[in-house]
Amino acid sequence: MALREAAVARGIPISYDKRVRDLRTVPDGVEATFGDGSRAYGELLVGADGIRSRTREILNPDGPAPSYLGLLNAGGFTAGPIEADLDRTPGLVHMTFGRHAFFGWSMAPDGSVWWFANPPRKEPLRGGEFTEATWRAHLLGLFAGDATPGAAIIRATPEVLGPWNTDDLPRVPVWQRDRVVLLGDAAHAVSPSSGQGASMAIEDAVTLGRCPDLADYERQRRRRVEKVVAFGRRNSRTKTAGPVGAAIRDSLTPLIMKLLYRNGDPARWILEHRL
Repeated sequence: MALREAAVARGIPISYDKRVRDLRTVPDGVEATFGDGSRAYGELLVGADGIRSRTREILNPDGPAPSYLGLLNAGGFTAGPIEADLDRTPGLVHMTFGRHAFFGWSMAPDGSVWWFANPPRKEPLRGGEFTEATWRAHLLGLFAGDATPGAAIIRATPEVLGPWNTDDLPRVPVWQRDRVVLLGDAAHAVSPSSGQGASMAIEDAVTLGRCPDLADYERQRRRRVEKVVAFGRRNSRTKTAGPVGAAIRDSLTPLIMKLLYRNGDPARWILEHRL
């Protein structure tokens, strides 16, 4: 909200319910045509239009489509008491492999819990398969009997969000052309299991602002973001293991974690990145 208000205060117009239909390069700029027939002109067009980006489709007419990773997403925010013993340290994120699905939660400063769940599913979800009530019941069934507060947290949630599919994006061949460039999920959508989707978009924006041209922006960003996308995909696979795979994973996790962290945080290449 603060970012939107800052844009409005600077006289930057914001339009809603617009969908790009086509783009064309014109002298000293780009003209975009929208689904309602209206047009807009600018010196540069930044396609930050998400994983199902129309801008990407225009730049890559035969390019990759989003790829389903075998996980669904859910989440929510609690209200009122939770019938479970919780660590109430604000900002500390807890993540656990339940018997049937992955669950994560964190205590907010106001005492509510923000949570998410990743139920595995072989086929992507299609619209209308769940109502709010049946989705809640499905999640409660997944976490019933777990030694985690998952079920109690879900019961204390007035509105359960989801479900939606977890997708990422294979390598996008064309990021930029003329005065059009892709940014964020439009160029390199990553599984939420990486924890880096918003971070990479912010890195993109800062890098783009500093670069002398669009090709330099792509050169600086492509290798890193594709490495992060691969990292997120590997993390997602650990959440889709069957019963045998989960048993092996859970028995080996303590040893693997000790080996991984013996020389420091193995994810420091992500977390300590500086522009």
